Amino acid sequence: MNTDYYPASFTAFDALGDFYAATGNIPNAVACYRKALSLNPQELTKTKLDKLEHQ
Repeated sequence: MNTDYYPASFTAFDALGDFYAATGNIPNAVACYRKALSLNPQELTKTKLDKLEHQ
């Protein structure tokens, strides 16, 4: 997995969060988005996280 090889990559965690969200794995999507935001606070990722947390 990219997050194993690149643990400091915002893009890897954001993309993995997108995958988990698309497949309905909300807890893992939230965790990935939070990690991505800790690496690089991007508004789009924050919006995706907020949407999942308020479902």
